[in-house]
Amino acid sequence: MRLNKFLADQGLCSRRQADLKISQGLVSVNAVTVSLGYCLESGDRVNYAGKEYIYNPESSQRLIYLALNKPAGVECTCNEEIEGNLIHFLEKNPKFQELKKLRLYPIGRLDKNSRGLIILTNDGDITHKLSHPKFEHEKEYLVTVDKPITKKFLKDLSAGVEIIIKKNGIKARTLPCLVNQESETSFKIILKQGYKRQIRQSCKVLGYEVVDLLRFRIVKLNLYELSLNEGEFKLIDNLYY
Repeated sequence: MRLNKFLADQGLCSRRQADLKISQGLVSVNAVTVSLGYCLESGDRVNYAGKEYIYNPESSQRLIYLALNKPAGVECTCNEEIEGNLIHFLEKNPKFQELKKLRLYPIGRLDKNSRGLIILTNDGDITHKLSHPKFEHEKEYLVTVDKPITKKFLKDLSAGVEIIIKKNGIKARTLPCLVNQESETSFKIILKQGYKRQIRQSCKVLGYEVVDLLRFRIVKLNLYELSLNEGEFKLIDNLYY
């Protein structure tokens, strides 16, 4: 098994994050720093973030898919050192206690002030397929802004907007997307990419502020069909992928 897949399967990070850590020399196997593409053998001892994990190809892992209707105010991270993280929020439900041992992590993100559908899993393969932009999987949102929407706003937003994608100020233009007005101040938007705070940034560039952002669909998994109230979660058999 490739090292990046092993780290993802352990729920430690995504494959892309694993590749970054490996390329930075932050992951070792049997006390030796390894390079990208390294393949593990049975019994190998992997050191990641100061902790050791032993690769055993015979061990089977129970794959879990959990759909959560995340409220605003919850940080979309499983890092328990961050206040208001997903794990601490989910722990309020006694049904989550056994699931916590399986090291679930979110596929993609929703910023703290946004709400809606989040999928948590320990399946590294599905995480890679649903989060990597090359697969162009759809995510759909209902967005409310602070003033009446114009035709020009809808046209400009659907055509693509130049936003900041890196902390150092690097910009990129978002891909063209489908946008449909729902009311005087709300619209639905379907994205196949996921720059950080993409919708909020795009609206701000066009002179609008987002006052509510709800993600209700990831590929074919729909929050409304799941009948999840805000803050509720349920296990699902698959992701309809």
